[in-house]
Amino acid sequence: MNMVLSRATYVALACVFVLFTTPHFASAQAADDPTDYSDQDYSGADYAGDEAPDVLSGLYDVALTPTTEAIPGVPAAAIDLAQSPTASTSPAAGVPARFLVVNNHFDIHSDGTSTVTSHVEMQLLSPQAVSILAQPALAYSDSLQSLEIRNAYTLKRDGTRIPVAPDAILVRQKAVPSPLFTDLKEKVILFPNVEPGDTLVYDSVMQSRPPIPGQFYFGLHIPRVIEIDNETITFSTPRSMPLNFDSYGFAVQKSTDGDELTYTIHYSNRTPTMEFPQFLSDFDQGQRVFASTTGNFDAMIQAYAPMVASKLEVTPRIAEKADEITAGAGDHREQARRLYEWVSAHIRYVALVFGDGGVAPHSADAILANGYGDCKDHAILYSALLKAKGIASEPVIINATNGYFLPQVPQLLTFNHMIVWLPEFGIYADTTANSPPFGELPPFEYGKPVVRVGASQALQHTPVLRETESTYSSSTVLQLDAYGRLTGTHRAVATGAMAGVMRTVANQAVARGLDAVAAGVLRTRKMETASGSYSFSPTTELTPQYVYSGHYQTSAGLETDQGFSLPEGLNLIDAYSPALLGPVADVRYLTSAAVPCFSGTVSDDYQLVIPADKRLVSIPQDAVVTSTNIDYRAHWTLDGNTLSVHREMHAHFDKALCTGDTLRQARLAIIAVQKDYNTKLALVSAHAS
Repeated sequence: MNMVLSRATYVALACVFVLFTTPHFASAQAADDPTDYSDQDYSGADYAGDEAPDVLSGLYDVALTPTTEAIPGVPAAAIDLAQSPTASTSPAAGVPARFLVVNNHFDIHSDGTSTVTSHVEMQLLSPQAVSILAQPALAYSDSLQSLEIRNAYTLKRDGTRIPVAPDAILVRQKAVPSPLFTDLKEKVILFPNVEPGDTLVYDSVMQSRPPIPGQFYFGLHIPRVIEIDNETITFSTPRSMPLNFDSYGFAVQKSTDGDELTYTIHYSNRTPTMEFPQFLSDFDQGQRVFASTTGNFDAMIQAYAPMVASKLEVTPRIAEKADEITAGAGDHREQARRLYEWVSAHIRYVALVFGDGGVAPHSADAILANGYGDCKDHAILYSALLKAKGIASEPVIINATNGYFLPQVPQLLTFNHMIVWLPEFGIYADTTANSPPFGELPPFEYGKPVVRVGASQALQHTPVLRETESTYSSSTVLQLDAYGRLTGTHRAVATGAMAGVMRTVANQAVARGLDAVAAGVLRTRKMETASGSYSFSPTTELTPQYVYSGHYQTSAGLETDQGFSLPEGLNLIDAYSPALLGPVADVRYLTSAAVPCFSGTVSDDYQLVIPADKRLVSIPQDAVVTSTNIDYRAHWTLDGNTLSVHREMHAHFDKALCTGDTLRQARLAIIAVQKDYNTKLALVSAHAS
């Protein structure tokens, strides 16, 4: 791809992540029989977000990478402002800024280099737009690109032109999140005397060389909230280097003039609309177009593979380290596991993206010497150590976040991460994750299209997560005293992918402070008078199981005669948790037509020891919630003064994404499960008649 200015491209394979939280469904008006979905209208359900602080949900941070390809010549801030729900808008236009003209012409050369000439006319329609956009910033890679700004001026409403002074075009380093270091810079245009209603006019010329030699690829998503009167994108290529397109919502016209091919896209949107939040990346949905000069992924990887293979040399230092780590290991699998755990624990994540560093790794020997690197470097070092022990492996390109779509034309824009395939064992390994046990992946890496570097057939898929590969079991004992004060002890064991999730939770909890996290979780559970603490097992050993425990007590009594639910207290996972089930259980994405859904199993045991002077009014009814993909059971028993409930949920999805009836039924089942967790209990005096 020749346009590293995009918010997606410059982090391609650089593994740069932004965090978001995942709240539960909080409430819903379900049918009397939650197991019967035949005549339910899902759209009529009543949902409310968690009103409590999001400390609990914030522990389940999921890595997301922006995947919107910047519109050439258009500042990313203009798109961000238009998509902001708080943007001040013009009553007439309905948007803070309006693009009167956006023209982009790509000249693509036979060596993959390109020149894009852009002309932009952007009218600012509100004071907020003037404040944010009157100094637009255009990003570029200082190593791969050159950017020139021409003919910039403010066009007043009366037709007066006020030119931008040459010294009002400034260069600055682009801000990026730590621990990412890049050569990205921005040219900032300081437009003079700008007021609402004025138009910013400028031309730009970007010259680029390709990260993969000889290849050009392009991707673009235009949100429907952007008002554009007239946009034209043209591509001119040698006849010997035709472009292949995969387009959704855009018509591509092709013409031939001698030895030159021209492809043209016209676009206009004079009635912008705000779209509902979606979980999947912009490249997975909506108006988008992809183009590539390469015919298929195998050909693309053949060009890319040498950039990787040259860094896999087994030097004496690599061989010595591999022998040291695997000393005493009896077979290849044990050696591979030890190497996986060593790289996970000892190579610090730092991304250095300079020039082609967005797609090209450093040498394994240098990574080992430095003790740091990004996901590509992790994959290369792990592969080199495996190679030193005679274990075959292949670096694998994947989207580790919210991208599941694979265009029909080869490109790297929809990928943002690199892991490793070990064919001898039929497993993938991600040492960057630093949490799943060997043989498991983070949940968002299951069921994804991948490109194996060096494979005879590059395009493959990671397997879909199975319910036996992600389990969580917990036991909680609640002791109620005569004054209604509660003491709770909790212990939980996670296995497989959930063990990795819980290690991540533990690391975040330690970083935030265990007491603060416990207090926040209890507040989230509306237990403001409670105090407690967590105990997390060490996270450095990536064993198949992960264990943690918690203890808390309340200083004020429960109103047990008014009806109360069994407090979940410091239990971090329940049978309707997004941490287990994925975004299908996330209330923020109820409008999403497709969301990831994870298989898994939860087993929950609660015991409530009732004081001798109290008795239970009635034992709750057992519950059964079933759908095509979810089976949930709750069984209540009373033994003397001890009330017990065993809850068990099995989720089994054979696809990574839930859509249509599968999504609808899964959501309804999750709502019913949450409703059952809120089953009310009541106690009365043991002497009451």
